[in-house]
Amino acid sequence: MYKFILWRSLAGILLIACLNLRPVMAQQEATNWYFGNYAGLSFASGSPVALLDGAMSTMEGVATISNSSGILLFYTDGQTIWNRQHQIMTNGTGLWGHSSSTQSGVIVKKPGSNNIFYVFTVDEVATGGIHGVCYSIVDMNLSGGLGAVTSKNIELVPNSNATEKITAVKHSNGTDIWVLTHGWNNNQFLAFKVTSSGINSTPIISNAGQIHSGINRHRAGYMKSSPNGSYIALTMYDYGDAELVEMVKFNPSNGTVSTDVKCFADYIPSAYGVEFSPDNTKLYASGAKDNGKIYQYNLSLPNGTSIVAGKTVIASNGNYAAMQVAIDGKIYVTRYNVQFLSCINSPNLNGIACNFTENNVSLGGRTATFGLPTFIQSFFVSVQAFSNSPVCQGNTIHLYCVAAGASSYYWTGPAGFTSTLQNPSIANAQPYNSGVYTVTAFSSGGNSATSQVSVVVNPNPNITLGPDTTICENSWIVLSPGSGFQSYLWNTGSTQSSIIVNSPGNYSVIVMDANGCSASDSKWVYTKPAPGPILIKHR
Repeated sequence: MYKFILWRSLAGILLIACLNLRPVMAQQEATNWYFGNYAGLSFASGSPVALLDGAMSTMEGVATISNSSGILLFYTDGQTIWNRQHQIMTNGTGLWGHSSSTQSGVIVKKPGSNNIFYVFTVDEVATGGIHGVCYSIVDMNLSGGLGAVTSKNIELVPNSNATEKITAVKHSNGTDIWVLTHGWNNNQFLAFKVTSSGINSTPIISNAGQIHSGINRHRAGYMKSSPNGSYIALTMYDYGDAELVEMVKFNPSNGTVSTDVKCFADYIPSAYGVEFSPDNTKLYASGAKDNGKIYQYNLSLPNGTSIVAGKTVIASNGNYAAMQVAIDGKIYVTRYNVQFLSCINSPNLNGIACNFTENNVSLGGRTATFGLPTFIQSFFVSVQAFSNSPVCQGNTIHLYCVAAGASSYYWTGPAGFTSTLQNPSIANAQPYNSGVYTVTAFSSGGNSATSQVSVVVNPNPNITLGPDTTICENSWIVLSPGSGFQSYLWNTGSTQSSIIVNSPGNYSVIVMDANGCSASDSKWVYTKPAPGPILIKHR
């Protein structure tokens, strides 16, 4: 019986441990999205809520940035910048991007600065744009904190070598940023390093993967980095049934692109959008015409050949365009002229278990187009912290961290607790070990993310059966540890809150309280002969 009670308690603890899984919210710079025809979403509450205050109507690419607390700073279609009051920013027109460029821009804060931002823009080179990749500078200290453009349209890549693809990811030093784009009529990747000194206008050029050439429409299509910076995926768009999706290897320590055993080139109908899962184990690619589908590539498979052979169709209604992971760990998908976004609810899971749903998020009557905001992909490193809480006093606290691609960890917690283990433990836990434990996981590329888990250490019951005692033969005594406990188990087999004892021996009880915590006590009962009859002598 006692073993059954202990097992039931252990099973309850394990169940709670499973339920205590808490995914981290990624960095808040990606809290607010503006896109499409005056559409927007806020993730401030943890779930997307439609924003109806946007001033921008755009056909494709957009970029949005918030501060580290999730407060909107500004957004752009690559031509115009709007401030947080949805007014055109001072000097914020005439940028050389375009609202019909696949990825018209990405916004990068200058490392070491709280007020300087670089707005990288890409012209509509697939349909006649005359500019290439440029950048402009925004100073948020100007115009009463609403920001102003101080420099504009500084060219990095000329039109002749430009495509409508741009992404950004952290350097392996954890501070600097790489901004990457792809060349035209070649297989060049151009990586620009952004540091506290500014932008190095001389890119790191790598030749890897497929040559991007052909008709001008092939210049369109998305490019994304995995959140941990290890891989780059991109598409080469056209209307056909077989358009390029490729994945190549990226080195965030030196900005070079190469190929490894995982890399591949595949062809899907009307390839347009790409996105990685937050845990870096899946890649999704979409087709933006009537014949378009969404495919999942399982990057856990051993090589590119098996990854392509094992790809899974997760959606097939067509016209799937941009895909963007959000700080809630889900991937949102846009379809042209639809008042909802579709969603991949569990993008880390294999195949249809990723749980794709159409018309998942209402845009409040506004409509999506082909684009969603482009962000620094390092905003979406995925970390999960959990524990075996609650535990009872004297037991061991087990802390766990799941962070795909992480190479080091740092935990902090109550009573001065620190650890660099991925899954540390605290033996002989006491109530003062209760509280919030925080883990920061670091990737080899210098990216990091933080998660927290609450731990409760419940005190054990305080019971006593009293001191050993002696009773007379043929008499009895009541033993009780107290009332109000969840269960009792005596060594006599009784499960009552008290027992009647009329024979000598050692009596023990184990009690369990409502928290599943237990305590025990024992008591010796001795007997002595009862006094015989008293004889009264008569004189």
